[in-house]
Amino acid sequence: MKMKTLLVGDLHLTAQIILPMVEQKVKELGIKQVILLGDYTDAYEQEKTLIFT
Repeated sequence: MKMKTLLVGDLHLTAQIILPMVEQKVKELGIKQVILLGDYTDAYEQEKTLIFT
């Protein structure tokens, strides 16, 4: 049996927009694994403004 995997590209400070869509697809498609690729921020120091829920 194959495990369904969802790959997510660079977020570049759009986590609050992208991650709810990822969560919806995980539930909708029965995704068992999510792999986040790339950057969460665009520049040094911006990570201090991130809010993860």
